[in-house]
Amino acid sequence: MEWAGTWRQVGLMGADTPPEATPSVIVSIVTRELPHGLTAREVDVLTRLAIGESNHEIAADLFVSVRTVTTHVERILGKLCVTSRAGAAGKAVREGLVRPHLTGEPDALVGALFDVARRGPISVHAV
Repeated sequence: MEWAGTWRQVGLMGADTPPEATPSVIVSIVTRELPHGLTAREVDVLTRLAIGESNHEIAADLFVSVRTVTTHVERILGKLCVTSRAGAAGKAVREGLVRPHLTGEPDALVGALFDVARRGPISVHAV
C-alpha cells in the first residue's frame, strides 16, 4: 500500500502493572508527513540501503531496474543532505527513517514490544 507521503509514528510505553498481572503496553499512533520530503518508495530504498543491500539487491527486492534504484539513492542523498550511502544509513537509523519489517508470531511480537517499552518511552517510526 502506498502511503502517499505520510507515515504513522508509533509511540510505545510499558504500563505499570503488578507482577501477577498481564503486562500491558500503551500505544499512541499519529499520522505525519514523511520527513525530509522523502517518498514512500524512497523510504523502501533507504531501509534496504541501511541494512547494507547493494543497488542490485534493492532492485531485485523491489522489482525495478538498477538505474531506478540509483536514481532513488541519488535523490535520497540530496534530501538527507549527505554525500554517501553510509551517511544516509547512519541518518536513517538515528532518525528512525527506516520501515521496520516485523515478522514472527503475534504473541512473540507483543512480548518483544513490551520488553522494549518497559525500558521507557520510545518512538518507532513506520511507514
